Amino acid sequence: LTNEFKAPNHKVVILEPEYDEYGVPTAESLLKLFDRVAELNKEGKVLSAYTPTYGGIAEAIYKLATGNRIGFRFGTCWTPEELFGYKYGSFIIELPLDAEIPEGARYLGKTIDWFDFVLDDELVCGRDLQKAYEDKLESVFHCNIETPDDEVPTFTYTVDTDYKAKNTVAKPKGLIPVCPGTNCEYDTAKAFERAGAEAVVYVINNLSSEAIDKSAKDIAKLIGESQIVFIPGGFSGGDEPDGSAKFIASSSAIRRSRTRSPTSSRTETASWAVSATASRPSSSWVSSRTARSPTRMRTLRP
Repeated sequence: LTNEFKAPNHKVVILEPEYDEYGVPTAESLLKLFDRVAELNKEGKVLSAYTPTYGGIAEAIYKLATGNRIGFRFGTCWTPEELFGYKYGSFIIELPLDAEIPEGARYLGKTIDWFDFVLDDELVCGRDLQKAYEDKLESVFHCNIETPDDEVPTFTYTVDTDYKAKNTVAKPKGLIPVCPGTNCEYDTAKAFERAGAEAVVYVINNLSSEAIDKSAKDIAKLIGESQIVFIPGGFSGGDEPDGSAKFIASSSAIRRSRTRSPTSSRTETASWAVSATASRPSSSWVSSRTARSPTRMRTLRP
């Protein structure tokens, strides 16, 4: 499921939760809406979807349309106040050509085969809108970069030796440290459990020096008891590039976390896995170490 319109002449609807007096979605209605959207997706009735953010419905429709340069004609019942107002927790969904509008959904409009946006008798050129959107920060963050026509060479790497652990474990334990800014621990734990491993999620507490020291002790002990250490992706430090990675690297410099836990077996092996997310260069690696050697954490570099 992706968030760009797929073809013209498709109906687009919005599914909304109930809102309280402060404009915040109520928890019960939001959970029901999540289930409803998931059900529609499983039935193949969702071609694309987007949840409105700060710019409301208007921003969401623009971003849905830009991916494939497919325009949009709004229905006649929508006012500018509704289109640009907050719609947090709602879902905008593109339906297949022959699909009926789901119960409880409101008709937003339909996709069109030219890249413009139409509301009543007003038309906004999609290309002009995209240029205004991209040029705002073009001098700071370049996005309109010419792509050279150079042929991309093919790189081939052959592995001569396939390294495997000498000792196997029927149900390996995977340790997932949660640092400030980590946001993928639940996904990672679910993937571990689906694959047959036991997931151990440990939240590193950095509210005080005593808490950091305790976290270092606990992590050292858990590493000795685990076969896998997985560091999920995330953002921290004001979303600074490598913000989370810098904290993780600083945490790993604590001497206690670099020493072998006395509870670990001398023949036990463990593997490390690191996940990097959107704002940082995509990097990942997996390596093995024996419990005889100090536990080390490596800093990712582009």
